[in-house]
Amino acid sequence: MTLDPDTAVKRLSELGLALELESPADHNGYVFCRATLSRGRTTTSYAFMGARRVRLADARGALVLAGGLPLLVWAHHVPPKTADALGRAGIQYADGAGNAHIEFGDVLVDVRGRRPRGPAPQSPTTTGTNLFSTSRSQVVFALLAWPALWRASQREIAQASGVSVGLVNDTLRLLRASGYDLPVSGTRNGDLLDHWAAAFPGGLAPRLRLADFHGDIDVEKLRGTSIHISGESAVRDSIRPATLTLYVDELAQPDGPSLPILNRWRTDGTMNVFVRRKFWRDPDGEDEHPAGSPRLSPWPLVYADLLATGDPRLGAIARDLRDHAA
Repeated sequence: MTLDPDTAVKRLSELGLALELESPADHNGYVFCRATLSRGRTTTSYAFMGARRVRLADARGALVLAGGLPLLVWAHHVPPKTADALGRAGIQYADGAGNAHIEFGDVLVDVRGRRPRGPAPQSPTTTGTNLFSTSRSQVVFALLAWPALWRASQREIAQASGVSVGLVNDTLRLLRASGYDLPVSGTRNGDLLDHWAAAFPGGLAPRLRLADFHGDIDVEKLRGTSIHISGESAVRDSIRPATLTLYVDELAQPDGPSLPILNRWRTDGTMNVFVRRKFWRDPDGEDEHPAGSPRLSPWPLVYADLLATGDPRLGAIARDLRDHAA
């Protein structure tokens, strides 16, 4: 286990809070479990995440797993900038230095500015390498979208994910070191999906951005080739979309006007059309014929784009999508 949960119980007791953890277990590098927090007669349930050092992407990943419970993050030390970011994300926290922002019922604990009491605890399994860096995320995406690639050659994985063979080799090594050994299935596959999706908005997604526009979001009126739809417009049978997220090879078209001109997208007004670079190649050959109607993006990408909105309704649709795809 990467962190001693008893330390969290002790530090929170110093703040007048009683913390009870239900079967804390190591969860891909951090402790995750259900928890109960009490002060006097006021009690509430949390999803608890404990880590040596908290990263916002990991906290967002734990938030996905929380199942609607508020998330309480514990770390050896939560720096002020990280504390502010957690607050903006609606995530409560406490650390070994005695800093905390916890709010439930009639309880409010807000302590800041305390320094760590000693060096951060270390783990012999710490690699210092981000499994969900932008390029590695492309590899993980391909494995999630097309599970048969787990048994394919590294060259085939590289072609599907749009990265080098060396990067594929490195990513597979890190996946095994993190407990995602071949073949991945069941709960572990769901864990990998949720961690990948949590890292997506702050990692791979910004790197893929081509441009944002204001325009008609009616999918039936889209013009152009090799267009893949994602986000809420990909689940328009379940909700009336307010935005259109697209993945394309490029804004310019092989023959004729560019996509913005074809679709009369503008750069003024409220941006509701988000165009990103398509980085993958379907190993089943579905992308060999770019002409015709827009296609849906691979479902893990739709899932990540839905969760990234932060809209509870779209989050529920995303979870339904995951359950039906599993």
